[in-house]
Amino acid sequence: MTKAYNTEKIYTVHTPLGNLKVDLTSILNLRLDPEKTTAKLRKALFRLNISISDKNVLWKLTEFTVRVGDRVLYFSQRILEIIAEIAARVPMTICATIVGVTLKAMLTAVPVLGWIVGPLIGSLLTFGLQALGLTYDLVPVMREVMNDKLKEFGF
Repeated sequence: MTKAYNTEKIYTVHTPLGNLKVDLTSILNLRLDPEKTTAKLRKALFRLNISISDKNVLWKLTEFTVRVGDRVLYFSQRILEIIAEIAARVPMTICATIVGVTLKAMLTAVPVLGWIVGPLIGSLLTFGLQALGLTYDLVPVMREVMNDKLKEFGF
């Protein structure tokens, strides 16, 4: 059973393999400097290998704001930052998801047989690839936890 406790700004997650300390303040912190965030997003956006029209559409999405009282919340910039941070932390899972969804679409495109078997097999394929990608992303974390536990026991 996994439990999470918040002590100050670091979350401690208790798992059967040991305690993991996770700092989620970078994701949850809502006090952003809009000018720095805008500059970082613009630089990252224009480095992408997509067409200029797609870049312009993404840039227009970053301009969405919400005014609450006297504060302006840069809502879409925050969402893009969270997505970019998650993609940076679990790249193999993201890649496996894209491959799984593509294979599922190809499988369901087969006439008659794909319509019947595609949703079940495609969903299982996507789930399996996501699990494999997550395994590749979490192996270094789990090794670190196991090494810490072995050091505690004197190995």
